[in-house]
Amino acid sequence: MSTEYLPAVTAKSKFEEPAAVFIYDIETSGLDHRIDQPIEICVIKLKCGVETGRYCSLIKYERPLQNDIVAITGIDDEMLKAGDMRSQAAREIYSFIGLDEKSPDIRICGHNILRFDNFFLRKLFKEQLGILINFGPYTYDTAAQCKAEKLKLTRANSQSLDRFHSHVLDIYAPGIKYNLLEAARYYGVEVSKTAHRAEADAEITMAIYLKQRALNF
Repeated sequence: MSTEYLPAVTAKSKFEEPAAVFIYDIETSGLDHRIDQPIEICVIKLKCGVETGRYCSLIKYERPLQNDIVAITGIDDEMLKAGDMRSQAAREIYSFIGLDEKSPDIRICGHNILRFDNFFLRKLFKEQLGILINFGPYTYDTAAQCKAEKLKLTRANSQSLDRFHSHVLDIYAPGIKYNLLEAARYYGVEVSKTAHRAEADAEITMAIYLKQRALNF
């Protein structure tokens, strides 16, 4: 498949929800997207704030996982033997999100995805499908939105949502915490499952997004 760029779309503001919202989380073999790989992903599809579908998968990894990754995620080498090949996972995620459509009316949402998950997902599509995607116009980062609300920052009408969120994440704000569990506490989201598994973290992120949605829509 040849390299292609999805067409630019007009970014939806947080007040203009697109037809479908995809909440996702990726667990990885390490922190460097240039050399590490996704080992688990979960994507939850919402329409009008209601879940309408879910894709979750472990992904095969050719090398032994580092001990610290096993300790953090609870995922081990034996579990990944039954996972999907990266090429299969890439095709299924790409189709599930609807990126094969010419101009998908979607929002791709996650916690700190502008600084982490999007790099891994972009690399996965590029390496496995030969498709280079600009996620910017579609991205909504719940970590950035939490930080913005704590700092009482609002987006200018002329500023796209992804650029606003990226700017907020760059702001030096010592003492302002907005990691996933801190954001869950801030919005009163109950955390009943162990964090650092893709499905559990995606569910927490979805609950945070819905709290932000209720405040801003």
